[in-house]
Amino acid sequence: MKKLMTALAVCLAAGFVAAAPAPSVTSSNIVGYVKTTATGPSFSTGCMFVSVGSPTAVWRLGDVTVSGMDPSQDNIQFLNTIDASTELTATYIDTATSINYVGDTSIVGWWDFSLTTSLDNVMVGAGTGFLCNFASPNVIFTYAGEVLQGSITLDLSGLLSPMIANFTPVDLTLGQLTVAGMDPSQDNIQFLNTVDASTDLTATYIDSATSISYVGDTSLVGWWDFSLTTSLDSHPLPTGTAFLGSFASPNVTITFPNPML
Repeated sequence: MKKLMTALAVCLAAGFVAAAPAPSVTSSNIVGYVKTTATGPSFSTGCMFVSVGSPTAVWRLGDVTVSGMDPSQDNIQFLNTIDASTELTATYIDTATSINYVGDTSIVGWWDFSLTTSLDNVMVGAGTGFLCNFASPNVIFTYAGEVLQGSITLDLSGLLSPMIANFTPVDLTLGQLTVAGMDPSQDNIQFLNTVDASTDLTATYIDSATSISYVGDTSLVGWWDFSLTTSLDSHPLPTGTAFLGSFASPNVTITFPNPML
């Protein structure tokens, strides 16, 4: 099992911080790509891969290509991991728009919203999601890179509001994620509405120690609604889906399963 600590935490702390449709996956065994279409103006998602050969489990923003974004009105936002405010706003110039602007493809890629600074080389920690702000319909992301193999633990220590993506190129359920350090009385994750980014679903996790303290055995281990009345282990977590954490506890970790099994 691999544990992602410094790479994820540093990128998130620097500002490089939910539901997606089931996208089509092509050659996702070692190196591949995924295409997914935004389903609403506040679509939330995250990269399913890391940069090929990345020694620190990060993905490069420029490895994500987009069609259908209008740089005058559409953008993505990386959220601050303390208060979920916007830390970085980026927009994309596709081939057609570049030709329209300058007559060639020289400005294709990611830019700040003022279109003065290229953001292609922004590096983002594996498991980091972002929030879209789209006026245009039918925006399509193409994610490309290398599949992280083995089970991966994201160390979210000290992060209060991380946006966390299913960074595997396979569909999961919440029950396939295991968690340590969450207090079900105060910690939760939130799936966001794709239209207005309001909270559609809130979930919390009961670990073995908490289950034993509640009922004397481990029968409650897993994901639950915040009232602890309904199990959410079967809730779908499609590839690229992101959720927003709301953590008061200081040392939360979330482990994703090996996508190759």
